[in-house]
Amino acid sequence: MNNTQKEKIFILAKYVDIIQSLVADSNNISILKLIVFSFILKNYNYSHPVFSSQIRKNLTSLVISLMKNDKNTFFMDIEDILDCLVLLEQNDLLKVNEGVVINKKCSVKIGNNTLFKMVTNCAKTDSDKFVLREVLNYV
Repeated sequence: MNNTQKEKIFILAKYVDIIQSLVADSNNISILKLIVFSFILKNYNYSHPVFSSQIRKNLTSLVISLMKNDKNTFFMDIEDILDCLVLLEQNDLLKVNEGVVINKKCSVKIGNNTLFKMVTNCAKTDSDKFVLREVLNYV
């Protein structure tokens, strides 16, 4: 196994844990939010300056605006995230129905870190329309 294959396996494993955590926390989440917030959790950490600001009202907008610098990575990672969704559905851990990912047996939690809490709160409160508009505006 070469380094590229090992890196791909590591990325997929990380996304599997993140996806299971998001689905377990929300019980159901749209595919759009799952893709965006999985990417954020994988690629950013709470020490990023945007999270230390006092602005919390438009957190989704702020975080998605960061993605404009990583749009190539984001577009490449979409395939990995979707591969993980298929894998998790084939193993009966979740179900995808009409654009919504539904928890069946996901219980993995990546922790109660502050960033995860902030992201899951945004996933619960922000509409799909809002998230999509922000992705289209910034990415």
